[in-house]
Amino acid sequence: MLNRGEKCAIGQIGPVWFSPGTARGELERSCTVPAGKAIFMVVLDAECSKTEFPKLNTEEEFRKCTRDLNEGATLSATVDGVKLKDLEEYRVESPMFNMTFPSNNIFGQKAGPTIGKSDG
Repeated sequence: MLNRGEKCAIGQIGPVWFSPGTARGELERSCTVPAGKAIFMVVLDAECSKTEFPKLNTEEEFRKCTRDLNEGATLSATVDGVKLKDLEEYRVESPMFNMTFPSNNIFGQKAGPTIGKSDG
């Protein structure tokens, strides 16, 4: 089931309130964030791993993979009815990282360790 905000307060501690992204295109969430909290919200994200894309070898190949997955996406976000501006300025690219796919993962990938890179 897709989380539309009904579980948004679970596990929220510290000065930053985290809102997850989605792999399913446009999504509207409704969540009450306490006053004084910064909000970290995923508007655009892509990840490429060696498990998913075994022909990738160099960091540049992984970078191209994540960028290609995000190609053509429209960046848009609204908070309390106010459209956020200049979202592209907040886009970040991760360094290469180690990760492990668990058994029965949501991506349908073989369980085990791999390397990856993300962009968004």
